[in-house]
Amino acid sequence: MDDFTDYRDGTKPNKVVEGDTVKGLYKTATETLAASQHHRPEFKPADEKFTPEAIDAAFAKLGEAEKAHFEKVSATLAKQEDLYQRAREFNERSQNLEKWCKESEETLKNDEEAQTVEAAKIAEDILAAFDKDYADLAEKDVEPLKKLAEGLVAEDYCEKDNVDARCKEVVAAYEGLKALRDARDEKNKAQSEREANKEKLRKQWAKEAKQYDRWVADNTRKVAQYVFGGNLEQVREGVQKLAEAMTALRKESDDKKTALDELAAKMTEAGITDNVHSSLTVDDVAKFHQSLEDAIVKRETAYNEELKRQEDMEAKRVAFAEKANAFLELVKENRAALEGVKNEDPVAAIEEVQKLYDEKKPLDAALAECAAIDTELRSMKVTDNKHTPHTMGSLNRKLAAHQKFYENLLAALQEEKMISIVRVNVRLRWPRRRRLRLFALSMLRTRPSSLSGLMLSVRPLRVFLRS
Repeated sequence: MDDFTDYRDGTKPNKVVEGDTVKGLYKTATETLAASQHHRPEFKPADEKFTPEAIDAAFAKLGEAEKAHFEKVSATLAKQEDLYQRAREFNERSQNLEKWCKESEETLKNDEEAQTVEAAKIAEDILAAFDKDYADLAEKDVEPLKKLAEGLVAEDYCEKDNVDARCKEVVAAYEGLKALRDARDEKNKAQSEREANKEKLRKQWAKEAKQYDRWVADNTRKVAQYVFGGNLEQVREGVQKLAEAMTALRKESDDKKTALDELAAKMTEAGITDNVHSSLTVDDVAKFHQSLEDAIVKRETAYNEELKRQEDMEAKRVAFAEKANAFLELVKENRAALEGVKNEDPVAAIEEVQKLYDEKKPLDAALAECAAIDTELRSMKVTDNKHTPHTMGSLNRKLAAHQKFYENLLAALQEEKMISIVRVNVRLRWPRRRRLRLFALSMLRTRPSSLSGLMLSVRPLRVFLRS
């Protein structure tokens, strides 16, 4: 087209000028010869093609040729322009599709693993978006790209080989994404299933750890609330039940902790490092387990202490009963000994009774032992004793009654003694003064041990004075 333009704008105008010059010369020559007085013949050029008519006809024919050539060149140019535009469109589509394929390939080959259910869902959404784009591109870009390439090749585009090669390369890259897509889909399914399982484990841990926490708290409170009984029998009756209950409680706690430890191991194996559903950890579970164990040990210790306390209390009860019985046996023996005095001589009888009563020191010691044990029982807050009906009060009363018996017995013997003395003095008719002196001496020898004994000893004096 440029050559034609150069011809039309440069070469042809010169030739037109030349033609006009020739035609002017032809006209001049013709007119000059026609006007000659010498009757010159009509001017005729050497060749007919140099006549103005021939020149005009030639230029007319040239014009037609120019027009035909222009139309041909214009058509060729339009075709080339069309091919250029289609090639440009082909290249743009190829470039865009290549870019999309490259970016999609990078996305599909992404090795980053989803660590949450949400991340796995995002990966599935990304793949779903890819599927939609892939289908849309098949209609909007791939098929049009193929048609463009086919048209350029069919119309013998100057770079048709490059176009055909590039088209095949782009289509191959596009179609090659399907395999990557399928692999990515399998990976997404696997990690979705994995993350769903991990989420299930997280929720299961949160639920069971919280339940174990509450269970331990409830049972710790129950274990801390205990009453073992009010006596040794009741405490001993509860030992089997306590052992069974604590064994069962320990086993249940161990089973729950073991289940949680196994669940934690599964979570670790699954790669779980966090849990938004719970702040409780394996260490917390271990602390819960230990807190219940501490409470159980404390209860068992308290039971053992209570059992020992009750056994000590029971031992003191038995000891008191034995000491009380021993004391009462001593009282019984001492009284039997006093009652067994049969001496006809009142003085000798009095001496024997006093001697036997003075030997009651074991009674005092035995009663002191009872009192010591009674003090210990009171410090233990013991208020009952099934092993004996006696108390310190009854034992003291027994001792007081025994002492009263002794005083009465001694008073009776003294009275008998004084009556005997009076009778002797009467028979001997001793002077009253001597008899009074003798009475006083006998009174000094008897030495009443109490006020009641002294009052009883006055009775012989009354008899003496009446004599």
